[in-house]
Amino acid sequence: MSSQINVRPDELVRLADRCIDWAMDLTAATTDNAGALQVASRDAGNTQGGYDTTAAHGPLVEAASSALESFAAVFEADADALMLCAFDISATDEEVARAVQSSNSLPPGPLPRPPEPTPGPKPPSPTPSPSPGPTPTPR
Repeated sequence: MSSQINVRPDELVRLADRCIDWAMDLTAATTDNAGALQVASRDAGNTQGGYDTTAAHGPLVEAASSALESFAAVFEADADALMLCAFDISATDEEVARAVQSSNSLPPGPLPRPPEPTPGPKPPSPTPSPSPGPTPTPR
């Protein structure tokens, strides 16, 4: 298993854009449809059960609307964090590339010759064995 993580800044930016889209979609859906979710107290009838039903509906709609607004805020914050991360990674990559380029640059002039190969170890010379091995038997 590798301990290295490869992150592409352009993919982070793409994900940040998606988070912004999700936040805008949630906000628009909540704002555009909030009025349709309102229920008048007599919409469920003129009985105590009807009033109880509509009374429970109002706080539920408010809680759901608040939760959706919170989700939208989370998406917006995540988009900001992803964009900052992409920027930091890009800046660090450029900084490291400049450092590597400046440390590896050679002085102007002809390039030095590569080193000559050194001879490796010599293979052992074949010498007859003092005791011969077993004699092969014909089949």
